[in-house]
Amino acid sequence: MDKGQSASAGGARLGTLAALFRIRHGLAIIISVGIALSAACAFVSGRIHFAGIKADTVEISEFCSENFKALLLQYARAAALSADLISSRNGQTAEVLSRSHMILDMMPVPARMAIAKDGRFTELVGTFKSGTGAFAKRSLDEIQILDEDAMKAASEHETIVSLAPIMKDEGISFAVIHPVYDVDGYGSDHLWGHVILVAKPRDVLSEISQLITPFGSYGVSYTLRSRFYPGGMRIFGDQPGSLAASTSFNFLGHEWTVSASPRASWHAIAAPAWILVLGLLLTALLATLWSYGRFLVFANRSLGEANLELKRLSETDPLTGACNRQGGKEALESLLSSSGGKGVVMCVTDLDDFKRINDIYGHQAGDEVLRDMVRGLRKAMLGRGMLSRMGGDEFVMALEGGDQLALDGLAAFAAKPHFAKFSGAVVQYSISIGAARLPDDARDLNSLGACADLALYHTKLSGKCGLSFYKKENTLSDRIEMGFSRYEIQEGFPCGLLICKSGGRGEILYANRRLLKSLGFKSLAALKEACGGYSASLFHNEDSHEIKELAAMHISRGSSAIGCRRMRILTGGGGYKAMFAAGQMASHSYYGDLWYVVLLDDEDLLPPKSAPAAWSEG
Repeated sequence: MDKGQSASAGGARLGTLAALFRIRHGLAIIISVGIALSAACAFVSGRIHFAGIKADTVEISEFCSENFKALLLQYARAAALSADLISSRNGQTAEVLSRSHMILDMMPVPARMAIAKDGRFTELVGTFKSGTGAFAKRSLDEIQILDEDAMKAASEHETIVSLAPIMKDEGISFAVIHPVYDVDGYGSDHLWGHVILVAKPRDVLSEISQLITPFGSYGVSYTLRSRFYPGGMRIFGDQPGSLAASTSFNFLGHEWTVSASPRASWHAIAAPAWILVLGLLLTALLATLWSYGRFLVFANRSLGEANLELKRLSETDPLTGACNRQGGKEALESLLSSSGGKGVVMCVTDLDDFKRINDIYGHQAGDEVLRDMVRGLRKAMLGRGMLSRMGGDEFVMALEGGDQLALDGLAAFAAKPHFAKFSGAVVQYSISIGAARLPDDARDLNSLGACADLALYHTKLSGKCGLSFYKKENTLSDRIEMGFSRYEIQEGFPCGLLICKSGGRGEILYANRRLLKSLGFKSLAALKEACGGYSASLFHNEDSHEIKELAAMHISRGSSAIGCRRMRILTGGGGYKAMFAAGQMASHSYYGDLWYVVLLDDEDLLPPKSAPAAWSEG
């Protein structure tokens, strides 16, 4: 993976992390806002609900108070009516008691009537709603509270309600006390006794509660308190709850307090709790939907980016970063459509002697040379146009027809050698470019490429390292001479060929197979081992003057001079073999000045039948 791909992959990873952070951040905001709104709605609902409950309990407590007063008032009237009957009958209680049955039967809550004469209970009529209610045959003195209230009723000539343990095993009972006067004709202030109506508190409140519609679905609990006991006394009901409402009033000589509260007060928080739960559920649902939606958006975006990245990778050469064949085709068509009638210039290029670079330095060095060349071409093209790798070291470039600056940059880049660094070594390379114009040289892109290819081989045949434009005289026949490989030339070459450096002792660089076979060596390595790798040791010592004469002739006549001498050459058997040697010096781009020596065996020099005598004399 090159730097561009690494950067792209790193950018994709950073983009994914950023998107995930945005999703998590947004989710946290939604959850926080949802919880806050749910809590606020629950709080408001609770306040409203509690206010409604409070208002209802106040109304119920007031209603209970009115009904309690009305009930006690009925007891007081019944007691007063019975007292008047006793007074009018001179203390005869039989008729009173018979009529009292009718009075008590009309009461909403069953009660009993007792007559106390001279401070002791004498009669008891009526029944209770619940329990036996056996009458306690005892005096008022034995019931201190009742005695005090009886004395108060007598002194004030009023009906008074008392609470006392009148009935056996029944605890505290309501006692409505009314004094009876003037039975014996002693005057209106003469106290004869008392009429007492007795009722159970639970029966009274049960009757009151039945008059009230149940509070919601929870019901109401009631509490009745009276302050004629020190500190107040709860006479019936449960302990008032936190939502209880109380109503106090003075009636029949005492202060009363009626409290009403909804049963199971925790139900009061049911509605706010449900609102909170529903709010949290809606928040969770909204957060889930939002997360899923954002995930889909992110997934679609990532998929789109991934598709774009895949398309880019499918159209990009991974080694050099240039377009590949498919990407170059699309880029060339796009360039042609946007040229505005100016046409395009297509340039075909490849590295000169790229195989030699790979053979000498290795393929990794060759890859670095390709990358260096692409960077140089892009810079020469001023970042314009299209650059595509067709395969190997062959590249195609395209520019708008009027972009002369970029064309001049390409020509200048191709006209000189360049250097790429790899593992401490400096690799020299050059390129050849062939260019053709559309529509001047061709009518379509296919034929344009063919014309640029012909111009490329014209550049190569002209010495490489340059740029040539297509000309009509460039034909396929120009490429015939490029159709021979080194192996084919080596196999078909009619004589031995030796290449060695011109300086020093002449380091041997190359020997063709024909020469190795003629001298009896299996390989170039075997030949180098026999002579130490130098041409000075390959020739016989007595022929050294011949080599010096050839070198002097080359110096005096120039590089085109060819010298020919008969010399003795070292063989694989350790002896020497006479051969004709013809040499010429030439410069090489990498090795510098070299000797190219052609060696002919005597056996290869068979003169033709018509050859003159001078030929056979050698």
